[in-house]
Amino acid sequence: MTFIDTADSATAYHCQNLLNLYALAQDTRDADLFAGLFAEDARWERPVKNAPVIGRAAIRHDIAELIRSRPETSRYQHIITNVICHSDEPGRAESGCYALVFSGDAGKFDELPPIALPAGILRYRTRFSNQEGGWRITFHRAERLFTPSS
Repeated sequence: MTFIDTADSATAYHCQNLLNLYALAQDTRDADLFAGLFAEDARWERPVKNAPVIGRAAIRHDIAELIRSRPETSRYQHIITNVICHSDEPGRAESGCYALVFSGDAGKFDELPPIALPAGILRYRTRFSNQEGGWRITFHRAERLFTPSS
């Protein structure tokens, strides 16, 4: 495993962009965008699920259910930070990063919620592949590192 250097900055860019879109899709409640980031046979592991979600269609179903389970007035903001990308071979890459997740309820759809401590701090481990149609996530694991104090 070697770190991506400036000669492979395009790979690092695509990985970072997919992670940013992953966060944006969740924050904007866009299940189609979210699922489209994943390869057809991708694996998604979340801390609140006992089993991985496998396949783009299953991932789309799972994120849509998660979105529906949250009140429309709830807001989420994922901040992706400390991204490190590396690649062993052309067309494949891995990354590790952290996500700070803020959440709040505005009470009304057009109001801003008050800021609070992060709802969680997560570590993401992600693998990517450059497939027909562009770069896609082939594996993503989110692990809780911290939760808010009660």
